[in-house]
Parts: sequence; structure tokens; C-alpha cells
Amino acid sequence: MSPFLSAISSVFRFLTCSERVKPLETAKQSEVSGAFANAHDFILNNPIMVDATDNDFMEKFSGYTIRGAELDSSARDPPPRCHPGTRVKIVDHLRSRFRSPTKRVQWLVGPAGVGKSAIMQTVAELERETSYLLAALFFSAPNGRNDPTKVIFTLAYQISRQNEGYRNHIRSKVKADPHLWERSIEAQFTEFIIEPFATKGINQGTEQILIFIDGLDECKGQREQLLFLSLIHNFTDKHPHAPLLWVIASRPEAHITAYLDPLAFYDKEEVLIDSPEACRDVERFVRAELDKIRSSDPLIKLLPDNWPPENQLLRFLAVMSGLFIYAEVAIRFIGDLSAGDPIARFQIILGLIDDASPSQSDTNPMARLDVLYQYIVSQVSSDNIRHVEEILAFVINCGNRQGNSLVNKSLSFMCNWMGMPPNVMYSALRQLHSVLYVPPPADVAADAPSGKNQCIRAYHKSFSEFILDPERSGISLGTVDDENRRNIVRAHRILQDIPDSRSRTHYPPKNIILSWRYNNRVDVRQSLYFHASQEIRNMTSLPNLPLPKIAHAVKAMEIDLTHFSDPMSTFLLGLLFGNETCELAQLLENDGAIQDIPVRLLGLDSFHSKGGLIGVPEDASDYPDKWLSPTHPEYLVHHEKLTSHFNEAKTHSMDNQVRVFIGTQLKGIARFKTTVSAGMRVIYYFMYDFSAIYDSLRK
Repeated sequence: MSPFLSAISSVFRFLTCSERVKPLETAKQSEVSGAFANAHDFILNNPIMVDATDNDFMEKFSGYTIRGAELDSSARDPPPRCHPGTRVKIVDHLRSRFRSPTKRVQWLVGPAGVGKSAIMQTVAELERETSYLLAALFFSAPNGRNDPTKVIFTLAYQISRQNEGYRNHIRSKVKADPHLWERSIEAQFTEFIIEPFATKGINQGTEQILIFIDGLDECKGQREQLLFLSLIHNFTDKHPHAPLLWVIASRPEAHITAYLDPLAFYDKEEVLIDSPEACRDVERFVRAELDKIRSSDPLIKLLPDNWPPENQLLRFLAVMSGLFIYAEVAIRFIGDLSAGDPIARFQIILGLIDDASPSQSDTNPMARLDVLYQYIVSQVSSDNIRHVEEILAFVINCGNRQGNSLVNKSLSFMCNWMGMPPNVMYSALRQLHSVLYVPPPADVAADAPSGKNQCIRAYHKSFSEFILDPERSGISLGTVDDENRRNIVRAHRILQDIPDSRSRTHYPPKNIILSWRYNNRVDVRQSLYFHASQEIRNMTSLPNLPLPKIAHAVKAMEIDLTHFSDPMSTFLLGLLFGNETCELAQLLENDGAIQDIPVRLLGLDSFHSKGGLIGVPEDASDYPDKWLSPTHPEYLVHHEKLTSHFNEAKTHSMDNQVRVFIGTQLKGIARFKTTVSAGMRVIYYFMYDFSAIYDSLRK
């Protein structure tokens, strides 16, 4: 590796390891604000402003939370709930422990598909109706709601909304230490949990605060899962009178069970598949749902009242063995009137039960669920299977992508991002409504009411796990890396719509062509432009596209290095500045996008005030470990060094050359080399506004 790439790679390793440092801004702000278009919206390392109002504080606080993981989030709508009259014993047992707790932690444990999330949702909703304060976090790995660095912030944010004393305490902490948001998980737990509730005694002697954590096994990283258990264990052991009660739900994964089994700090509530109560609850649910189908379908109304016949219903119930997820998928399959009539679809399931091999009908209920999943997927027509694979790869793989900003995007955004018209999208998914939540067209129209869930999602993690296993599903979605490459190609397609213009007043997003035609709002185009630019900036290899198309996308992308967590990638920066013989750099140089210009042409007044900089010794033997943002404590020192070196070069070496990349709206990056003390050569990279000198560069 060249010294340049080695140095820059080490610089950016810091950023890769610092993903917890995220912009404290709303999703809309982060998508519609560019580094140059709206300079006041740059990312701060100390983002909670001292003079912020409560509303400002909470709005910015929310930027550190796991969006969509809360109890009543629209991203989870409709959430899983216990059917009336089911899981009564478990729900009552959990709630009774809140009234007279002997342990500060309850562990709800059970295999996949038994309804743990429904129990957690139901208990939390019932407790919310009482005087209890509560915070709830529902992990979902397939939907990207599993970032361990945001767990404590997510819970603390919810408590802050309900408790003024706690909110004021956190505000004062942030005022004293603006970098509090960059701390490790252990430090977060100390600052946001231990100090306020154990040391300061907030809420002591009043009501308990219930904290629900559902799907701990879906949190990213086994080490992090065990870390949270260890922190909670130590907290409850050392501070038994702190006003926090914890409810944690998970699968009985080996590492979680191995940690918890020897300990006694929790009460265990086990959800069994084939317990008599579970089987009775599933039967109650199935009979009630079939009654709804029977009353709503005009065809069934013409049949005798005993549809389905009791002997067939008992065969249907027997295969479920108390597994709620099988019952839910089967009922959605039967009741999907858009895909077929319920009578025929009920018979299909009976046929699957009868035809199942002994290995599929053994004591593993999830194997029986696979049979149902396989049949549902097999109903997708050959004309639509390619579209289904593309949609599922985007929805599921994006959720597993590290630091991904494309997760939980609306259906209309997804259509525009993939260049897929809505009629193609809805036609492709018509047979999958029993396993996927697909928002109806009215909910994703431009005039749809706010708060509607506009995202496609799997109803249950078991379907995501099934579809990601080609041997089980017969479908190959590729890897996360494959999806990354597809997203880069999509980004190039979007940026091809933007003309090659370096006008100062040019607004690139206005030229983007939408596939979702009736959702023709400006913010949709801006969002597409933001994400397409981000994909190009973060490239790690060149896509399999003609070089002129790649060059066009690089020129059209938004030059945004103010996002501290989203710098230009080592790869792309190396192409533009580190490898002057590469074909892409030569193409951009021939077009005037890359130039070598005299240092005397650049003025300090055109340094982009909100842009970051890097100073790298040319031999790469010693260099800073950060791309410095304007709010970094060392930024001013390095900026003063750059200014001093820059002025010295202009005074003593009028012919010294600066290599520059000039992108859209005449914003770009400059590379400046100079000799400092003891003959050491230093390279600086900084953002620059070229609008004042561009006309002279063209002559």
C-alpha cells in the first residue's frame, strides 16, 4: 500500500471505530442539508447546545436513539400484541412482580415464534395505563434496530420525556461535558443510569421506572449483549433500592443462557412452545381469527356454519403445537383475499401438513414453519421473482449493513432508489402479504397522513432468517457486500440524471427522475441525492460501469465532508489525489474537474469554514488519527498551522502547485503540499469554495 493510502487508511480507521458519534439531528435535516447548501447544519462533536430550550435539547437528544424501536413507534405499527384472552397467566405473573418485586430483573425467555414480543408489548401497554413510568426498546436486527451504542441513549431519552428531574440532570451533564455522547457503553451506563438513579437518587422513594428490553439476542454483537447483562447485573446487585425494574426478553441463546444460569439476580419466566397453556392460547387465537374471516368473506357466508369442519380444524391446530408464529402466518395466508379465496387456501395448508415428510413433522415446529414459508415463496411468478429478490435483498440486507442510512426507508423512497415503478413493486409482492407488511398505496401517497408506517418489513425475524438461507428458501439474495455494490450502481443511475454543471446556483436534485411519480415532492429528490452522494463518497471499489459514467457521478455528487461520520472514503480520496495515473483521475483531469493550480490563486477567505481537514506527513511515518471537524479541540491548532504554511508558500514559492478537485456547485477539495521544520513534507486536504476563481481557471 502506498504511504498516502496507508496514512489515510489509518485516519479513517478512527472513524470506522467511532460509529457511536452520530449527528444529533433529525433524519429530515440530515437528508436535506448539504455541507455547502446549508452551512449551519454541519455535524457537531458537541451537539447539545448550552442555551438550547427543552424542545431543542430533546430534538437533538432523539438523534442518538434507535429510531423505530420504541413501544408506540409507527415503524412497528401494527406491533405484535397478545390476542384477547391469551397469555393471561404469563402477563399477570409478570405484572404481579412489579407490585412486590423480590428481584429487580425479570428474564422472559423462549424459542423463536412463541410470542415473546407480543407479551412484552402487551405488558408494557398495560403498565403504561397505570402510574408507572416506563421505557421500552424493541430490537429488530432485520430492520436495523440493533445498534448497541444507542441502547442507553434510547432508554434515557424516553425517561427524559417523562421525568423533568432526570431531563434536567442530563442537560446539566451535557453542558458540563459536551462529548458525553462519545463515551463507551460502560461510561454511558454510568452517566445515564448509575449516577442519576443510584448516586443522585432521582425518583427515589416514588414510583418505579420499568425498563423493557425485547429481543436482546438481536442486539448487534454477542459481546455487547453480555455487556448489557453484566451492567444490569452489577447495577441491581450494588444498588438494590434504585427505582428501576428491568424486563429482558430473549431467545435461549447459548451465550446468554451460559451467563445467566449460574446467577440469581433475576426471576425467570419461560415461554414454552407445547405447554398446555400455549396450545390453548393458540387455539383460542385461531378460532377467533377464522370467525373474523368467516364473517368478512361473502363466499364463506354461503357455506354451512361449521366451516372449517372440526376434524379439519383439529388437524390444523395439531401442527402448530403452541407455536404462535405458525398460527399468525397461516391465518394471514388464509385471510389474504387479494391472493385467493380462504376456503381454497385453508385446504392448501392441510395439504402441506399431510404431505410433509417425517423430518418436517418431527418435534421441531420451526421445520413445519419452513414448509409453509417455502410454499408462500414458491407462489411468486417467474416474471416477478427477480423483483422480489431485489426488494428482499434491499429490505433485509440493508438492515444488516454496518452504519447503514438506507434502512427503514419508505416504500416510495425504495421504489425511486431502485428505479422500480409502484405497479411493479405491488405486483411482485402480491403473494407475500402473509409474511411481509406492505403498506397500502394510500399510506405512501404524497398526501398520506403523517405517522403512517410507510416501510416494507418482515412480520417476524424467522422469515428473514429463512430467506437469507438459500438452502431453506431456494432464493439467493447475495451478501451485504453484494447489496453494497448494487446500491452504488443505483447511486450512479440517480446521479446520471444530473447535468454536468458547475454553476454556483445549480440545484442538482431538481433533475432527478422519479419512478414513484405521484410522490413528486422536492424533499424526495433531495433525499435521493443525499444518499446517492453518500454511496459514491463511501465507495471501496469501482463499480462495473463505464468510466465516463463513474466520472459523471463523482462530479455530480454532493461534496460533504462536514459529516464527521461520513468522510470521503479512503478509496475515492486516493483515486482523486493519491494516484494521478489512474484512468478515472485522468478522465476528470481532462474535463477540468481535477487541476493543478498555483497556490497564489487560492485565498484563505474561500476556505470552507465548516469543512474538516487532514494534515498528513508525506512519508506517513507520523500523522493525526482523526479527520478533524471544525468543532474538534485540535482543529484550530491544525487550521492555524495550515494557514501559516499556506501564507509562507504563497510568499516564498509563487509557483507552488495545489491539486484540486472541483465538483458540483463549485465546491471541492484541495490538496496542498509544503515543507515544514527539518525538511519534513506535509500534505493538507481541506474543503474549498472555488466560485471566486473558477472563471480564471477556465481561461
